[in-house]
Amino acid sequence: MDVSSVADEIEKLSPLQRCNGCDIDIAKRFGADYVVLGVVYKVSNLILEIHLYLRDVKTGQVLNHMHTNIRGNTDNSWLRGLRWLIKNRLKAPA
Repeated sequence: MDVSSVADEIEKLSPLQRCNGCDIDIAKRFGADYVVLGVVYKVSNLILEIHLYLRDVKTGQVLNHMHTNIRGNTDNSWLRGLRWLIKNRLKAPA
């Protein structure tokens, strides 16, 4: 889904994990059923922790919270971590 039309708004509202549900409001405008919000914590220079939250747009309820640690702050390690989360932890809502 192309969200470029709201890119400036997203930038102004960032960080989205602290905007009191603005991610839900944006997702509703696109007619989405679900929204995924990602948060990254820097544990050290080598270790980062990626958290993804899958939420129901209608209720705002968190349907799935998944996380993994990655080693190395590179594009490749981030992509590998995200792909692993999606493949191994993301569950389709019932």
